[in-house]
Amino acid sequence: WAIASISSVTPLTGPFEKTYSNVAFTRPPPSSHASTASSPPRPPAPRRCDAAGAVEVREMAEKDIPAVAALLTDAFAAPGYSALQRAIVRAETAAGLAERRGASLLLVAEREGAVVGSVEAFTPDFLSGKQLRFWSASLPLESYVSALATAPSARRSGVGRTLMSRVEAIVWEAGESVLSLQVDELNGAALQLYRGLGYEVVGRERASTTPSRYGLVSKLLLGGVRERTLLVLQKPRPPAAAEAAEPEVPRGRGVVGRLLSGVRRRLKALKQN
Repeated sequence: WAIASISSVTPLTGPFEKTYSNVAFTRPPPSSHASTASSPPRPPAPRRCDAAGAVEVREMAEKDIPAVAALLTDAFAAPGYSALQRAIVRAETAAGLAERRGASLLLVAEREGAVVGSVEAFTPDFLSGKQLRFWSASLPLESYVSALATAPSARRSGVGRTLMSRVEAIVWEAGESVLSLQVDELNGAALQLYRGLGYEVVGRERASTTPSRYGLVSKLLLGGVRERTLLVLQKPRPPAAAEAAEPEVPRGRGVVGRLLSGVRRRLKALKQN
């Protein structure tokens, strides 16, 4: 869902999915986004198989966008939404995923050829020049988990935990000190998962969600505006992560490769000293 501030009538500048996707950003110049057509092709994304039912975690590919958009819509569109409202959520979700692919960290969990989960995280590079609308300036903000969803058939099977653990590994390996997210306070299952992973509630924000990124259009023509409370959760980098060895991830131009380039430079500098 697109989320608009309670006190603001300015429509969002980009499509976002579901209740925790509460970002309103000022779009940077095209050159600062993903690679252009003239850029060298990206190598295959690094893959990792986890024990949660033989789940493979990898970067989201273009072919995955319809499945991930459907997954997010089924998981987070309001129960009372009409077919038209759900179709709008799904279309704008797919457009947002396509726009951010290669810029934010987008991972999918695949089991037997089917996408059963997805997670998106905004890295510091991605957040540069952008604004989290419902974020207190007094809180540290480095990497931010904006979306986590699992298919109904895969819930309570460890897929969500596996995806979050993969994001955390990448973030800690890149040298970040805190990972943040926001979740609807009524989403008990998500809160249980995050608290079990070591996240703590550090704040609370009010928000309203709409089926379209254009809040005014949703309010006047479509309905479906929902007011809710978002809990702000954060997890600091564990001490053990600071002592971890250099990750065995192939070098490349993908999001994971760019994130890990920083830790390689830091490790090289430490060895030289």
